[in-house]
Formats: sequence, C-alpha cells, structure tokens
Amino acid sequence: MHVTSLVNSTFISLAAIYVLCADVDRLSDTWEQRLWGYTGAGDMVQAFGAGFFIWDVQICAANVQTLGVTDLVHASMGLIISFLGFRPFGLYYGIQYALFELSTPFVNFHWFLNKLNKAGSTLQLVNGMILITVFGCCRLLWGSYMTKTFFGDVWTALHAPRSSWTTYNYSPTQKPLVLQHQAEWWVGIVFLATHTVVMSLSIFWFGKMIATMRRHYAGPGGKRKAK
Repeated sequence: MHVTSLVNSTFISLAAIYVLCADVDRLSDTWEQRLWGYTGAGDMVQAFGAGFFIWDVQICAANVQTLGVTDLVHASMGLIISFLGFRPFGLYYGIQYALFELSTPFVNFHWFLNKLNKAGSTLQLVNGMILITVFGCCRLLWGSYMTKTFFGDVWTALHAPRSSWTTYNYSPTQKPLVLQHQAEWWVGIVFLATHTVVMSLSIFWFGKMIATMRRHYAGPGGKRKAK
C-alpha cells in the first residue's frame, strides 16, 4: 500500500505542478469556466487520481479492521469528489486539490523509516518536520483557501439568473460540443459535505502527526528521549 501510494502521490504532484505552470490561461478563467470548463491535461491528472481512489477504497474496505474507518472514509470521499468532477463540475479546482498529495510521499517515507528501524533518528526528524510543514501548508492553509474560493463560485452558480453555455473543443477534426449548464443544489451539498469531511480528517491527522513527533522527541533543546 505504501509503495503504491508513494508512486501515485509523486506522479500526481509532479503532473499537477506541471499543468498549473503550463496552463497560464487558467488565471483569467471566469467562475463559469472554473465550474464547467474542461482541459485535457488538467483532467488527465484528476482521472489518475480517480483511478487511485478506486483501488484505495477496495483496499481500505478489505482491511478496515487494520487500517481503521478514517482511511476508508477518506478514500470514499476522494472517490466521490473525483468522479462527480467529470459531470463536469469544478474540474478547475480538481487540479488545485491535487496539490494535497505533495505531503503524501513524506508520510510514506516516515513509515519506511519505521520499518528500517530508523524511528526517532535524525533522518526521520528531518522528514517529520518537512511532512508537518508541507501538510500544514498544502492541506490546511491552501486547502482552506481553495475550499472558500470554490464554494464562492458554487454559491454564485446556484443563484445565477441564467444558464451557462460552455464550448468543449475535444478534437481539431470534430465540431465543438456546446453544453448548457445549470447548477443543482444537490451537487453543491454533496461537494460541501465531502470537502468538509476531507478538511476535518486533515485537521485530525495533523494533530496526530504533532503527537507522534512529541512521542519520538522530547526534553530541552529538542533532545531525543533515551531508549
């Protein structure tokens, strides 16, 4: 599980950063384009994320007694969010939330170091500090900001006096596909609920990380406990 998670999170993180840097037109998108828009590169990243969550849900459900209910809930919420995005709805934000995965490699490194009898080592301390910093910045600070911005667009869409029309250019050899969009309350409620759960789990796990670091290291000057 940790090897698969490491490979997936590393690929998703690099792909998301590349798309965000390369797709400069995203900065000028309107709320309609952010909610209904589609780009092949950005949504490829979300598709890979959806594929991972399909696998993750199966693994967590089969090993729920070992992994715990929280892992299963997180995998389920990720699956719902990634699949509903292809309605399409909020795919612009899907690539932004992919940056959550920047912290996941360091979670796996922490586990690997435990299995290599490096628990409490300087290497694990450095990895732990990077993990806490990246997790806090990406999942808590960036995640909170994106959630606020995302639901601002959702609120605007739900109260829009007219429908939105979006043109999708899937292929240079085919005619563009033009679709009419109208935000539905149930979609907004589902996204609100799932994002709230994910953010709550992130806060819960952040607290556990701090507690784990304290167990490994204590005393004045950050000295390790004697073992």
